[in-house]
Amino acid sequence: MIINLFGLTDPGALKYFINSEIKDLELFLAKNPNHGGFTILLDELRNFTPLKKEDGYVVPVLISAVKTLRWKGVNFFFGEQNPSQIDLEMFGNISTFFIFRTPDIQDRRRVCSATGLGFGYERLEQIEKIGKLQRRQCVVWYPDLEDAVLIETPEIKVKDMAEKVREWSEPIIREFHERFTHREKPCISKEEPISNKVIFPRDKQEIYRKILEHTLKNPLAGITEVYNFIGRDCSKEVKELVERGWLDGPVPIPVKKGPPKKAYIPTKEGAQVFGLDWRRYSLRGKGKGMSKIYSYIIYKRIKQSEGIPKIEYTLSNGIIKKLVDVYDEKDRIAYEIQTSTAHLLENLEKDLACGAEWVVVVVPTKTQAKRVEKFLERKMNPDLMHAVSVSPISDFINGGLDV
Repeated sequence: MIINLFGLTDPGALKYFINSEIKDLELFLAKNPNHGGFTILLDELRNFTPLKKEDGYVVPVLISAVKTLRWKGVNFFFGEQNPSQIDLEMFGNISTFFIFRTPDIQDRRRVCSATGLGFGYERLEQIEKIGKLQRRQCVVWYPDLEDAVLIETPEIKVKDMAEKVREWSEPIIREFHERFTHREKPCISKEEPISNKVIFPRDKQEIYRKILEHTLKNPLAGITEVYNFIGRDCSKEVKELVERGWLDGPVPIPVKKGPPKKAYIPTKEGAQVFGLDWRRYSLRGKGKGMSKIYSYIIYKRIKQSEGIPKIEYTLSNGIIKKLVDVYDEKDRIAYEIQTSTAHLLENLEKDLACGAEWVVVVVPTKTQAKRVEKFLERKMNPDLMHAVSVSPISDFINGGLDV
């Protein structure tokens, strides 16, 4: 069983998890005996060690926890392809390391020295060989081994493996986050204890988690749909989530009849605090909530029309590069989501110069669409006006898209 801790980027959460909560995983395994023992995977280790710069305790706490838990039969595997970015203390006889092909000779010298891979001429040989490893080959180094071992990893479909790891990790990480937000957290420093922050009652935590989970999985859900899902008016909790930066919105979404509905989407921080699967469900798109939701609506509309939509697509003519919100590769149409006219002319000119045959400026309302049209008539190069149009987001919904 592999537990991937990649999602724990908060320094306090990382320390708290390593220092105490990892041990509680034994309770999970006791309830699920079919899992057997478990292994903790710390891949891309540099994502953890830079925390030392701001919170000096993280690296020593991680080292101490690994040493302690290895005595209890917990396996740790560290994989890192950029050893020069890691605190060398992390190689200090604490677990097993997978050392992949390392092209940079300085990286090879550091990692061979830190892990004790040979001495003198033997080390020079190791340094040379690590730079020549073939695809799927890696060196396995373990403190109790006299020599490092070269292995060739099997052909594994990364997507399938990632899905399995997610299934194993998700309930454990979620359970931890629920406890972490409920308990008094450890101090980051003597001057500013984390416990000064608000610790929410368990019932409020559950409401927060349900709101975030529902809006993450249903990005076009209006606030009324959220209330129906929760079973009551939770406007107070929604407001609190927005104020804390855990929820982004409201984003107005026009409907075929009646006033626009208000949608919200969780921020990355909000999803991580409550252990939600941000990578699987998060919307792509430039900017904040409105841009992401509108990009998603346009994407669905293009797909419905049998186009080839791309979100955050880079256009290039070899000299200029331009990142557009949405691009239809089939018809070569760029979609720019705008809430103001700042930089609008520059964006449109770059889109057309980089190969778009048509650019659609998408705005929230029909009133704004009229204003932008008048602005373009006054300011834009007349020779380019034939390739630009302005549409409110409602045009993509009224075309038959169900939101």
